[in-house]
Amino acid sequence: MSPRRKGVSTQVGKGICTRGAPWRILRMAGGHPPDPELMMAHTIRKVEYFYTTVHDRPGEALRFLNALADLGVNLLAFTAIPSGMMSTQLMIFPEDSFKLTDQSERVGFDLDGPHGAILVQGEDVPGAVVHIHERLAGARINVYASTGVSSGGGRFGYILHVRPGELAAAVGALGL
Repeated sequence: MSPRRKGVSTQVGKGICTRGAPWRILRMAGGHPPDPELMMAHTIRKVEYFYTTVHDRPGEALRFLNALADLGVNLLAFTAIPSGMMSTQLMIFPEDSFKLTDQSERVGFDLDGPHGAILVQGEDVPGAVVHIHERLAGARINVYASTGVSSGGGRFGYILHVRPGELAAAVGALGL
């Protein structure tokens, strides 16, 4: 994801977001007609994630990911972060939560979840996620964790975590 371009003020235009449809936002610079470079489309949706903790040893994430692949579980996202001195927390965002829970119970995975998050995918341009944070801040919702990555080819993915008690308000603020 690109950083915000210096000297360019942005305002969020009116956008409409419906489940499964792109949310088109016009970003205006200095009140002038929209710059085509600043026009972008995002897909924003609520997603579920699960996590498990494994020993911090080579191959633990590989074993877990191989098992998921063998079960036919497709992932929207995956993160691994340290959790204590000798543990790693694996966080998975399945495409199909039911399939994950159904299949993981058969093989004995100890998963915590589902938990809610927001997934944003879109065109990678300077300030691509600024309007998301503007909307949430305007609704007084704190983003307490996030992860973003440019996927190449001018696209990006971004996962936002808000407190569980604020997820419904965040979904409303984003028009989902």
